[in-house]
Amino acid sequence: MTTEEVKQFLSSYRNHLVSIRRLQEEQEQIRAIATSCGGASSGGTPGSTSDKVGKLAGRLADLDSIILAEMDEAMVQRDKVRRIIGMVEDYRLRNLLGLKYISGYSFEHIAVELNYCYKHTCRLHNEALQAVKDVLECPIQSVV
Repeated sequence: MTTEEVKQFLSSYRNHLVSIRRLQEEQEQIRAIATSCGGASSGGTPGSTSDKVGKLAGRLADLDSIILAEMDEAMVQRDKVRRIIGMVEDYRLRNLLGLKYISGYSFEHIAVELNYCYKHTCRLHNEALQAVKDVLECPIQSVV
């Protein structure tokens, strides 16, 4: 497993959150369109405003379902990432990984939070990625 694959795994939860935000923004845009269409009545003729609003309402319902499914998947991924991070032995590395991949903080924020310089935070991140790689390649922990 490469370092890039480890980063992709750890980033999977945050990627779901980005997708959810994008879908919610799309939902808001559709709501705005539906609201702007809802004012005038054209008597129920084909292609009328009520038809358009009905189609938009259907799209909103579809997006609701997609968002809920994406939220469920995000929670599953968060739990997987959190479990793997929890298997890293060094608490400093666990803290850094949690702040980066669960909370979504930048390295600058993490450095301040952990009272490290930026360069040390980046070095620790590389060490943390190696620790996660070791966990993922050999998930059975020693019982000693």
